[in-house]
Amino acid sequence: LLKRIGFTIAKAAPSTMGTLIAAAFIGAGKELEGLENLTADQITLFFRTMAEAVSLRGKAKEGEKTLLDVLFPVARALEACDNSDICIRLAIALDVAAKSLEQTRNMINQHGKAAVFREKSLGLLDPGAAAICFLIEGFTKACEKGSDIFVSTD
Repeated sequence: LLKRIGFTIAKAAPSTMGTLIAAAFIGAGKELEGLENLTADQITLFFRTMAEAVSLRGKAKEGEKTLLDVLFPVARALEACDNSDICIRLAIALDVAAKSLEQTRNMINQHGKAAVFREKSLGLLDPGAAAICFLIEGFTKACEKGSDIFVSTD
């Protein structure tokens, strides 16, 4: 399913952002292939794999005002969490994502169309990082509502 989501995004949104989000889902899909639902440890692996896939595809790294400035902090926070409740982990992910998004205000864009504005991007949120926050928010709400894609035990 995750790979299919990625391929669908790639086809529907052939922009740079579409390509990066597609790469994130395809990478996570390859790593988690064959699973019908996700545990707390697997959602942690999901975010780590997404971050690494985007970094590889976009040739970017954390600190360059991209979606990686949310994905990598979320992955690290979840890796440090020992709670096996996936909804709690997703709530942590959402909190870290919101704080990390806010930190992008203090950065200057290094990649994409926004990079031409360089210093003018200072004080603004990174749109890609904001998109990842919305994705995490959606996952968190789905978990809270009892979606069967998430399971609470490892």
